Amino acid sequence: MSDRPQKLRRVRATSPSRPRRAAAVVAVMAAALAVAGTLPSSAAQSHGPRDAVCKGMERLVRDDKFPAALAATVDRDGHTRDCATGVADLKTKAKVPVDGQIRVGSNTKTFTATVVLQLVGEGKAGLDAPIEKYLPGLVRGEGIDGHNITVRQLLQHTSGLPDYTGLMGEEALFGKGRHTYYQPRTLLDLTLAHKAEFAPGTSWAYSNTNYLLAGLLIEKVTGRPVAEQITKRVIDRIGLRTTVKVPDAFDSGSGIRFGLGLTSTPLSCGGLMWGHRGDIPGYHTRTGATDDGRAVTIATTAGPAPTSKGLDNADALLSTALCGM
Repeated sequence: MSDRPQKLRRVRATSPSRPRRAAAVVAVMAAALAVAGTLPSSAAQSHGPRDAVCKGMERLVRDDKFPAALAATVDRDGHTRDCATGVADLKTKAKVPVDGQIRVGSNTKTFTATVVLQLVGEGKAGLDAPIEKYLPGLVRGEGIDGHNITVRQLLQHTSGLPDYTGLMGEEALFGKGRHTYYQPRTLLDLTLAHKAEFAPGTSWAYSNTNYLLAGLLIEKVTGRPVAEQITKRVIDRIGLRTTVKVPDAFDSGSGIRFGLGLTSTPLSCGGLMWGHRGDIPGYHTRTGATDDGRAVTIATTAGPAPTSKGLDNADALLSTALCGM
C-alpha cells in the first residue's frame, strides 16, 4: 500500500462532510498501512517533525519492547515520509521493510462504512432503516430484535449487540483458533445466544458484531460478496494496488467520538484527528488525519497482548506527530 492514494470520488452520504472525512481516513491508511521494507533501524535521518516521529518510534521498540514500529506521515503539502525501526524477524534480525503488508484489523470498519454510505447515497439502503428490512428474521435474541436496531446504530456501535470477540475465548482468538475462518453466521449465532448489552440507542459499546451485520447488509443489498464490494468500491477506486480485503474480523469516555466508521479525537494542540485503529494478533495500527490534510499512520508488530502502556505511547505519538507538522 505504498502507492499514493487519489481522492475518493462519488462517495455520498447524508451530509457532504462524511464522504470527505471517510476519504481522508482511507487515504491515510493508503499512505502508510503498508509500512513494512528496507529502511535501516536508525531511520531518523531528517529534520523537524519527522525526526521527532522517528525518535518516538525508536522508543516504542527500545522501551515498550515492540519488535518493530513503522510510520508514515503526510504534511499539509502532501509530502509523504516513512520511518521504520526494529526487526522484521526475531530470529534472523532482518531489518524492517517499509513497503510490505500488514493486517489492519478494525481499520477495515472505515472501508465497510464507506460502502454502506455509498449504498445509502444510491438509495439502496437507509441509515435510519431497521436492519430487519435487509436481513429479515436474522437478528433475534434476548432483548434483541432487528426491528429495533437501525443501520446507523450498527455503524455507530449503539445497537446494544454483544461483541462476539468477547465471547469466543482466548484460545479461539489468540491460540490455534486464530488461523480458523469462522463463517459470519457462526459468529452471529454465538452473539445472539447472549442477551443484549442495552436497549438500542440508549448507550454506546464497541462491538465487532455490528460490522459483521453491516457486511451481511452489503451482501444482501448488492447480491455480491462484501470483499468484492469493498475492493471494487473503495480499494480499487483510490488506487490501493497492494491492498486486499480478506474474510473476517458518541463519546467513549476519553473525548473520542465514534461516527459512521470514523472516530474523532481531540488533539493536544487543538482541533480534531479523524481516523480509526486496528488491533489484531501480531499487528497494531493507529491512523489519524486532520481537516487541513495532515495524516499519520503508526503500526507496530507485537504478540497477542502488548502492554497497555505501550499502546498508550503509540496513541500519544500519533497526536504528537500530527501536532508537529
